[in-house]
Amino acid sequence: MKRFFYHLTNVALLALLFSGCEKADEPFTETDSGITESTFEEIYPGTKLQDESLPDYFVAQLEAYESKLVNTYNVTFTGHEIKGTGDNVTTTFNYTVSGTNQTPQLDSFYLEIPDCAGTLSSWTPQQASSFKDGVLKWNSSVPKDGNQNFSITFSGEIPIGIMNSTVTRGSDVKNAKILGPCKGVYEVSGSVFIDADNFGVKDASENGIPSIPVSLFNSAGDSITTVSTNRDGLYSFMVLEGGYTIAVDEDFLNNTDTGYTPNENTSVELDNVTEDLTGINFGYTVDSGKITRALEDKIIKVDTEPTKYWVMAFKHIDKKNEVYSRGKMMEFLVAIEGLFLSEPFQFGDDKIKNAREILERPIRTDLDEFLQQLLTAQLNVVSERGALKSDGKLNTVFNDALLIYGEAVACRESGTCPDQTSKISASAETKAVSINDTRMFLSFNGSGGVN
Repeated sequence: MKRFFYHLTNVALLALLFSGCEKADEPFTETDSGITESTFEEIYPGTKLQDESLPDYFVAQLEAYESKLVNTYNVTFTGHEIKGTGDNVTTTFNYTVSGTNQTPQLDSFYLEIPDCAGTLSSWTPQQASSFKDGVLKWNSSVPKDGNQNFSITFSGEIPIGIMNSTVTRGSDVKNAKILGPCKGVYEVSGSVFIDADNFGVKDASENGIPSIPVSLFNSAGDSITTVSTNRDGLYSFMVLEGGYTIAVDEDFLNNTDTGYTPNENTSVELDNVTEDLTGINFGYTVDSGKITRALEDKIIKVDTEPTKYWVMAFKHIDKKNEVYSRGKMMEFLVAIEGLFLSEPFQFGDDKIKNAREILERPIRTDLDEFLQQLLTAQLNVVSERGALKSDGKLNTVFNDALLIYGEAVACRESGTCPDQTSKISASAETKAVSINDTRMFLSFNGSGGVN
């Protein structure tokens, strides 16, 4: 997280620079002034945080900690400033503590200084202050109808977080969480991937699927946000401490008729997040037999070309009746080299010649035939062909998932997978190329149900 910008709305007199708040950590009961926590929220509406470096859903969570009513005083976070360059960067967090015209008045104010923030360089005001055991304390009083500004400065660029603030009035001590340095902000992340070997664990050769919606829910089951997996099939969420559920949204992958089946539940409950969590993965196995039947029965319609079409396209390069120019075919082959894994296809310096040889060479092994059909499928996909959705548009998620599976099988059987050394000794865990796998790609590359 970089800079944390803000603006204050509904500006009144200085004594009324307040923001909306959630309930403080301890109940605030009605006093002689007649102000309760609920009426306080009505009188002093909240500010809105603005920061392009943070996702909107997370900013909404942070806003609840921008201002808190603590022991009849409003503690408001008023800015996060990063100054300097190189080794001279500093980060300052600013606060205003304001009274609500109730007695007794504030005697002391504390801010937690989290270990993650590193060195506390300076603070204001300096007078009547002390720093000990991770707590910065000011003993100066703030009038019941006045306000006081405070700041804490650290070396380096410190991201926003949630920390404790404390207000004492006589013997009454209360605290609440407020925006501050780095503490209490976590990342949870993982992948939606094709489990090509059906072991239930994501291997380096098993790429994640792009564009799969993944949702985050709070402990009450309310939706917080939904994100889509990136090009590598990865997702991540920024969260505060608490309980959450992460779930893969319903889509074609949950439709067993098309041959993609989750190996476990499509949701994970996280009881209490108190640290960064990685590897929250959702694996899907491929039933090549089911996909083949869906293709042959035209349940899945495709607009593809068979191997012989692509052989012809290569043969006619630079001729009058060429299907694709040399430049366009080169674009296709470069795209295939960078699809998901670095294997199985790297075509070297003479890409046209080497790709054509794969498509034309005599089939001597099951692997030869599988590689030929996989390359054909990849040529179809990079040339904007493939499985279609009901509206006739390309089903890019299905097409990507199919190629991800094919690449994992091909690299495993070629002995070129990134994680091959961990399995090469366990021959029982390595299966030969299945006839069903090859047939699935033959069906994908064939007439495919489109007349």
